[in-house]
Amino acid sequence: GVLPWSSMEYPMMSWLYQCFVVLLLLTVTVFHCWDLIFNDHDDIMSLELSIDITLAMGCTFSLAACGALWKSTLIAEAWELLQTYTTKHVLLSQVKDSCLWDMSTSLACWLTALVMRVTVHILLNNGNFAETRLLANLAFFIISGILIGLVSFILSWCRCMMTMVDDFAETIHNHQQFGGSLQEWNLLQSVHRNSCKAIQIPFMVMQTMAMVVCILVIQEAIQPVDIDRFLVMCPGVLLAL
Repeated sequence: GVLPWSSMEYPMMSWLYQCFVVLLLLTVTVFHCWDLIFNDHDDIMSLELSIDITLAMGCTFSLAACGALWKSTLIAEAWELLQTYTTKHVLLSQVKDSCLWDMSTSLACWLTALVMRVTVHILLNNGNFAETRLLANLAFFIISGILIGLVSFILSWCRCMMTMVDDFAETIHNHQQFGGSLQEWNLLQSVHRNSCKAIQIPFMVMQTMAMVVCILVIQEAIQPVDIDRFLVMCPGVLLAL
């Protein structure tokens, strides 16, 4: 339910919801930064917090880039164009079927990351779940859930554009009316340009977040092999990838 934000029908409630989600992520980011700076953690917990901070900042900046704070409707308008085009060309059911597989895979990755997170903490605490890390794990649950929501939405956005292009190419191949299809091709290009313009900044922010997580992992990979470090990195790396 994080995206798409339908600000067309309920503008005020949608804006309040957007601000709430961004504020929630900002609070989680500040909490992790405070925990890392002012509490004495060992190297393993510091690594885990560093990855959590990277994920939280990536989600926060991605949602902020969607224009929630200044009531931008660019994403909602572009999404409406995609929905209108796919409905007009009877592609909506095909897009939904493709998105269902993507969302199922994303959900499976999210649940796997949560199970890995809990399992790692139990192993590191000799079979007990550390109550002192309850807030940190709750924050990870929030971060990872919103991140998976963002990923699922961007995947559905890409699926829409891929299906539109495939349908146009199939129509050209079957009917071979190149002159009559020129106007449709210009319309398709226009919809794609608007869609890419709307989503480009959040997409690049998420790519940067994944790159930073990979850098942290590579930095740890050159250190002597430590199974505990490897286990701690797994949930965050799974979400980033």
